[in-house]
Amino acid sequence: MTELDRRTPPDSRLPGEPATHRLRASDAGAAAQLLGYGLQPRLRPASAPQYAELIERHQSDVAFRDLVEHIADGLGLVVLDVGGTSGVALAATPGSPFELRLTDYRANLSADDRLLHGLIHVGIAAYGFPTSASLTDDDVRQASVQAVETFLRAGCLRLAEEHGDADPSTDQPETEQAWRLYLRRQPTRDTADGRVGVSTTTGMVKFAFERLVAAGLATRASDADGGTYRLLGRYRVAVRELAATAAYRELLDALAGAEHPTT
Repeated sequence: MTELDRRTPPDSRLPGEPATHRLRASDAGAAAQLLGYGLQPRLRPASAPQYAELIERHQSDVAFRDLVEHIADGLGLVVLDVGGTSGVALAATPGSPFELRLTDYRANLSADDRLLHGLIHVGIAAYGFPTSASLTDDDVRQASVQAVETFLRAGCLRLAEEHGDADPSTDQPETEQAWRLYLRRQPTRDTADGRVGVSTTTGMVKFAFERLVAAGLATRASDADGGTYRLLGRYRVAVRELAATAAYRELLDALAGAEHPTT
């Protein structure tokens, strides 16, 4: 028995409260441990038996599930999904100590590069999950660097045809600035050592995919087409949140009729 357990009354229920609603300090520790597993996005329940046990408890014990939600809220986290295969998917609220900052993503990004990387991540999501149905099915989705770059460039060209190709101005919405900037960047430019230039759109798409891999949202499937990646279930959960944004909907509208993946 731990020190916390010894300090916890043997029965802290209110009069008439069911036994299933009684929680001890050790339950708080278990709830925090489950969130700790969720903060390790590349960890899977299949490789951590205690993780799998906590997920099973989360799914069967309402009081424990509520406790997890309360602790997450106090930490500035939102529990997006809990699954036996993909584990716990979390998102950080603004101001949370777990919030991803631009310096964590990539150091020394210019204002233009920040807009472009934002557009590219919306593009990957739109390519992988182009319809509402694709956000709820269980199909395994794959996307390659070259396919997403082509997909994004086609959408940006459609927007240019619709709105004109004048240089972006500071008073334009960020989404509009981003697609104009995308068209001004070269898709490829080899460096002296034969690698794709990091400031090209192809290089930026590749970097975005590698960040998804580092975050446990995708895995590299092959080297085909500049790198082909398998989009994991927890990424689908994150895209469900993104799908509610205006940028996602605008890009999907612009890309209507473009070729989408079927698997």
